[in-house]
Amino acid sequence: HAPRVELLRLNTPELAAVILEHQDISRARGIVHARQALVEDASFDFQAARGDCRPRWQYALRFSDAGRRATVQFDFHYSRARLEESGQEVAMTPKLAAGMKMFIQEQLPPSEVP
Repeated sequence: HAPRVELLRLNTPELAAVILEHQDISRARGIVHARQALVEDASFDFQAARGDCRPRWQYALRFSDAGRRATVQFDFHYSRARLEESGQEVAMTPKLAAGMKMFIQEQLPPSEVP
């Protein structure tokens, strides 16, 4: 229920994500649905092995409230999500990956999202 939500565009060199740009999307159309999808276990495939994929975290949603934050990073090529603060990573279901990519595309100019 964090009141502030930011969309981050990232450049991910080997060691850490670098924020290239950010924007406040706390009141963006669809943010309620995006939040809900991220807390549903059915949105993730906890059994899928990471294998040899090397995610490049392209985008993130940062939720913040009174000094606390949670930053969910996304790699749409491998359909992976990662909680930055803990390093926990999981596979997104095709439905979540498509929905998050569409939501992010709606927030950025069309040329920004591959």
